Amino acid sequence: MQTKPYVLIVEDVKDIADIYAEILEMEGMSVEMILDGAAALQRLETAAPDLIMLDLHLPNISGMEILAYIRNQPHLKQTKVVVITANPSLAKAAEGSADLTFVKPVSTMEVYKLSMSLLS
Repeated sequence: MQTKPYVLIVEDVKDIADIYAEILEMEGMSVEMILDGAAALQRLETAAPDLIMLDLHLPNISGMEILAYIRNQPHLKQTKVVVITANPSLAKAAEGSADLTFVKPVSTMEVYKLSMSLLS
């Protein structure tokens, strides 16, 4: 029995996180949303998502710190990371560590299609 892919959305703008979550849930994904960097880091101590959609501008702990944490944890080695940010220079800086990077505004369907290609 195959389990649903688990996607963690780390985005401080709830409306944006809700849109991503709705699209992914409609496609049968198991989705969790976290709106704060510190809470995301705490969750990632024990969780091992298949995919993380990560904003870089977050309260309390930056997305760049979270990305560095992800890449240094053995239990997260298989986790794919899609960075979505409004800051082009941060997106460029994340390119070496993220599997995909997008600069907002971005089409939600584009993000979905490319994110799902990472899971296949």
